[in-house]
Amino acid sequence: MKQTKVDSKNTTFTHKLQSRKKLTWSIGIFLSLYMVSIFIPFVSAFTQYPLYVVKCMRLPIAAHAGRNYVLPDSDIYRITGFEEMYFCSEDEAHKAGYHKSPLND
Repeated sequence: MKQTKVDSKNTTFTHKLQSRKKLTWSIGIFLSLYMVSIFIPFVSAFTQYPLYVVKCMRLPIAAHAGRNYVLPDSDIYRITGFEEMYFCSEDEAHKAGYHKSPLND
């Protein structure tokens, strides 16, 4: 009877250890894929966006290929995947050579 309890505890411990290993591997693979996707065109804008939300502590300014940027409070502010860069302030956008979009409200 005592042997059965010990075997049961060992089995439970082994199962928990295997579950943690699987979780660790899954998180590692997810983070690796996320880091690689930051550098893939058309996907990178979507993966960089959350990083800039955290960095700026608010919605970032989205800059487009036409060297224009759109402010987060504008009606035309959309994240489409065609954004070239993100900025936390208008000064950063100006220093990088971007101009305020004429469509901003």
